[in-house]
Amino acid sequence: MMGAHIEGLTVSIADTPVVHGVDMSIGQGERVGLVGSSGSGKTMIAKTIMGLLPRQAVVEGSVRLGERQIVGASDEDMADIRGRLVSLVPQNPTTSLNPVERVGRQVARPLREHTDLGPDRRRDRVLRVLRSVGLDDSIATRYPHELSGGQCQRVCIATAMVASPRLIIADEPTTALDSLAQREILDLLTGLVEVSGSSLLLITHDFAVLSRSVSRAYVLEQGRVVEAAPIRDLIERPSSPMGRRLSAAASALTLHSPASGCVAVPSDDGIVNSSDDGGMVPSRGPVGSGFCGEACGCEACGDGAVRHGSRDNGSRDSGSRGVRMEEGASVGSEPLVRMSRLAVSRGRGRHRRTILTDVDLSVLPGRTLAIIGSSGSGKTTMVRAMLGLEPDVDGDVSYRGLAVRGPDSPGFRALRRESALMSQNPFASLDPWWTVERSVGEPLRIAGWHDGEDIRRRVDWALSSVGLDASLVAGRYPVDLSGGQAQRVALARAMVTGPRLIVADEPMSALDVVSRMQVVEACESIRRARPDMAMVIVSHDLGVVRRMADDVVALRRGTIVERAPVGDVIASARSSYVRALVDAATM
Repeated sequence: MMGAHIEGLTVSIADTPVVHGVDMSIGQGERVGLVGSSGSGKTMIAKTIMGLLPRQAVVEGSVRLGERQIVGASDEDMADIRGRLVSLVPQNPTTSLNPVERVGRQVARPLREHTDLGPDRRRDRVLRVLRSVGLDDSIATRYPHELSGGQCQRVCIATAMVASPRLIIADEPTTALDSLAQREILDLLTGLVEVSGSSLLLITHDFAVLSRSVSRAYVLEQGRVVEAAPIRDLIERPSSPMGRRLSAAASALTLHSPASGCVAVPSDDGIVNSSDDGGMVPSRGPVGSGFCGEACGCEACGDGAVRHGSRDNGSRDSGSRGVRMEEGASVGSEPLVRMSRLAVSRGRGRHRRTILTDVDLSVLPGRTLAIIGSSGSGKTTMVRAMLGLEPDVDGDVSYRGLAVRGPDSPGFRALRRESALMSQNPFASLDPWWTVERSVGEPLRIAGWHDGEDIRRRVDWALSSVGLDASLVAGRYPVDLSGGQAQRVALARAMVTGPRLIVADEPMSALDVVSRMQVVEACESIRRARPDMAMVIVSHDLGVVRRMADDVVALRRGTIVERAPVGDVIASARSSYVRALVDAATM
């Protein structure tokens, strides 16, 4: 019988075990999930099955694909197995596709290596599989840079399916996609697997992805399988501490989480005031407070803890963040940033294309604005224009009433002093050779701070504000941080100078669900401490948007198609496009 059977798998890199005694099985035609936080060993197991481990890796145990043994197989054997018996749908399609090779030739590679088909039959097979993933024939002659993220992922699925492998491994295949593209890719992938009879191993940290894609799943923690269960049991009644943490964090960041029940998320090294219960901190309240604001008396939080998911008039959470609407800006507040009749174009002559059209937008002090939309809708361009970083702009941008037009304009200078930017990848924005303390303190030195002790105290305060213990993390380097820690360090650096405005461009898209929850709570803590500060968040994660935002602007093809309080957008969006985004994001 075909399928994958793993017994006693142990993998060590440089004498450090990263996978410990893993037992797994995937039956023929079965869809199985592998879930765990970042660094738990999920991708290492996938690389073992694919025979793609680094040469210094030491592997013990057994990995069988049907009758073929992977452990100890020669390079020649693995070249025959990859693409024919097992194939991979990667996490990042844009870095997996060859930028200088046309799509059709890349999709055809498994056919050239594993079949005797001639050029004409190969071409027919490639076009047929491209159509099966929803791409037209013209895509075959295009290059990857000419495609959207969703199209590139479809190309990777086509490449994985073209030689009809027995097992497909999908490693976080939808992490970087908006909810609509996620739903389309998942439906496509599971549908193709069902039709072909192939097996599927879906690696993810997203329970919403698991809930509609697999029948059962394994939970991995620090390289060990700690739970194996049908997916519904894992979501509703997880038995392991890690399963409960992942399920709780996922429930807190979904659009329709239960109306009651506390959500506790685990800390990692360096979190302030973690409780005695496994380092878990109840969500929604101040970091480490143990309370969220509304009495529920549940076992996880005790008397006076938070009832999660409650709403105030259907538009806002009624926990500790609910007061911010009164503490922050009122309806009549003067906008911090105003954009009027904004249009952005790129290119020249017949290659000129419009990115944004007729955008009117205000950012109010004390409010969090979320900008949502699919890939290529203009979200990042809008943020760049807001910060005065787009060179070719028509219309007006002002900051606190001052025009933002070029680096010498008074509005631009004020904006640079009083705003901060959080990027999508914290490791790319932190200097790998600088300690956390130096990175967080850099904006203070640029702003004219000279006293080293004052800088150190301010850095300690900033790290504490985002739930990190300075005594534990200040001397670390980025390589020593988890994804959640690194993004909170980036948040501490953004707010260390006390900015009036923080702009975060997809700050959590690369994080697992537990790390997302930690960053969300850090942002909430800062918002409570600075009720007059404005935040702008670009995100495709509507669960995060629902949790963090006051107001939402939805973009489609460079045009605003919806703007409303977050509760109204989630509950009763007017735009059919936004309704589709919301429906696709529901677990």
